[in-house]
Amino acid sequence: MFEWVIALRYLRPPKPRTWKSHWVTVVFLAGWIACLMLKWSLQHVDELDSIRPMVLPAVNITGLVCLGAAFLIGSFLIFLQWLTLFAAISAFGLYLGSVALVVAISIMSGFESDLRGKILGTNAHIVVQRPDGSFTDYNAMREKLRALPGVTGAAPFLTNEVMIASSSNLSGVVMKGIDPIMVKDVADLGKNMDVGSLDYLIHPDKLAERRPRIVDELDDEKEGKPVPPPRILPGVIVGRELSRELHLYLGDEVSLISPFGGVGPSGPIPKSKPFRVAGIFFSGMYEYDSKYVYVDIPAAQKFLNQPDEVTGIELKVKDPLHTEIVDKIIQGMLPAKDGYEVQDWKELNRSLFSALKLEKILMFIILGFICLVAAFSIVANGIMLVTEKGKEIAILKSLGAADGGILTIFLILGCFLGLVGSSAGVGLGAAICSALEHIGFKLDSEVYYITQLPVQLNALEVAAVFGSTVLIATLATLYPAFRAAQLRPVEGLRV
Repeated sequence: MFEWVIALRYLRPPKPRTWKSHWVTVVFLAGWIACLMLKWSLQHVDELDSIRPMVLPAVNITGLVCLGAAFLIGSFLIFLQWLTLFAAISAFGLYLGSVALVVAISIMSGFESDLRGKILGTNAHIVVQRPDGSFTDYNAMREKLRALPGVTGAAPFLTNEVMIASSSNLSGVVMKGIDPIMVKDVADLGKNMDVGSLDYLIHPDKLAERRPRIVDELDDEKEGKPVPPPRILPGVIVGRELSRELHLYLGDEVSLISPFGGVGPSGPIPKSKPFRVAGIFFSGMYEYDSKYVYVDIPAAQKFLNQPDEVTGIELKVKDPLHTEIVDKIIQGMLPAKDGYEVQDWKELNRSLFSALKLEKILMFIILGFICLVAAFSIVANGIMLVTEKGKEIAILKSLGAADGGILTIFLILGCFLGLVGSSAGVGLGAAICSALEHIGFKLDSEVYYITQLPVQLNALEVAAVFGSTVLIATLATLYPAFRAAQLRPVEGLRV
């Protein structure tokens, strides 16, 4: 208790400060409010339409500068109200570092969670394949896998790389044959449909009625001539980005082209087959929306000359974050000699999530340098304090204070600054993240492919920021604390 009293006495300013210095903060807040009022006038007053494009960007920037200056100056003056100048500078540095760390890590966690949700919504949780052999007994295998504990859905699939061509363009895609009924148990393709339906894959005759009418047919219909019935073609579901690239709409005809069509006199002959657009989906990931197309499994088997064969079976489990248990059960059930390969979504996307994890760690380290700069300020402040309070330290030692007690006093200084700075920073960072999460920060979906900034607060990450900041502040006080503990009473009284 004695050490805490001495340490807090060293941190308090010698004279109580008034709140008069906060007029600077009020001025900047008034400037921000004025910018908001001017912005409202520019957006709602018709007479200002001519100058709006030139003035509005400058008003937005000025408003942000005023708000940022009010926030920084006001925060620092609050620290200065209760601490000495050098202690306030040190605590303010830790405060800024904590805010930056919490907000940056939470935004990165939000992007990771958003990406994970889109991957789990588009793909299955576990995939069972036979890379070295054909998968013909998939119906019996699907029933066995579906009966396993923890598995909620199972569906076969057939995949291959093909070309898709419209009347205006062509592109390379991954064709995936699915069962339109079973796929609902393992993926959110049905929920992600913008237009069309999975039912059109089962009933292509219904899809033929939705095709666009061409000019010749309309002219024949007006003249009373018989109009030939539309061709019934198998359906294909494309992504939103691919539909924009190829200018496709519901009911349009496209051609799927496979390089494995056959061999002619001059060499390999590609195989082409017409399909009709049965739907357009939007998964939220550009890679899927621009590169994946879905067809019915029988149509895919016929097109690829693989009768009664599939690539593998997709599974959905109750807990997608812990697929290891089901993965081990499947590996134990399937004979290793048959060449079955079991992979979960973590393994299939390992490189992507490893890159995100590495990026988060690097961001933590880079922004942590803000706290390290504040730590050097704590070191300098501690050395100056030891020099300034040399006589008091000598008197305390003369009265019987042990070296450990003097060491504890200065360690309490660093720990207290860390607690104050990190607590305020973590609290404000959490408040900013909560506001961003509930109010939302809108983004241009055409540029970022998401509608608003994703934010996710993680208790463990926030605790890591708080603990690391306090630890840095405490360690920064070690050198001044050892100097104070080693100070001889004679040398301190001589000064």
